[in-house]
Amino acid sequence: MAALEAVAAMAGEVEEFLVQRERTRAARDAQVTEPREGKLRVDAAATSIKAARSVTLTAGSQRARILTFVAAHDGVADFEIEARLGIRANSVRPRRGELVEMGHVRDSGHTRQHEGSGWALWLATASGHAWVAGQSDQAAA
Repeated sequence: MAALEAVAAMAGEVEEFLVQRERTRAARDAQVTEPREGKLRVDAAATSIKAARSVTLTAGSQRARILTFVAAHDGVADFEIEARLGIRANSVRPRRGELVEMGHVRDSGHTRQHEGSGWALWLATASGHAWVAGQSDQAAA
C-alpha cells in the first residue's frame, strides 16, 4: 500500500512539473512573439508615434524569425540577417536589440568585414536556444 501511495505522489509531482514547464514555455513564447510598440524618444513627432504603433503587428514575428536564424548560426551579422530573411535593416536592428535586452541574443565579441566595415557577430544565448528548441518541440507535437 505504501508503494502505491509513493507512486501516486510521484505522479502528482510529475504532473505539477509538466504544468509548470508549460507555463514557463508559454511565458517565454509570449515574451518573444508579443506585439509591442516600437521605441520612441520622449519628444517624438506625431509621425514617429504613428510609425512606432504600426510595427506592433510584425515585431513579434520578426523577433521570432531573427532569433531562430541567429540560433541556427555560429555568429551572424545584421547584414546577413537582412539578406537571408528579407527583413529591412531598419527593422532588423531594433528587433535584434530587443532580443539582446531580453537576454536571448548576445554580442560574440567578434566582427565580420563587410563593405569596409566590421560588423558585430551575434549569438543566441542559452535562453535563446531554449526558446527555439521549444518552438521545434511544439511544431513536432
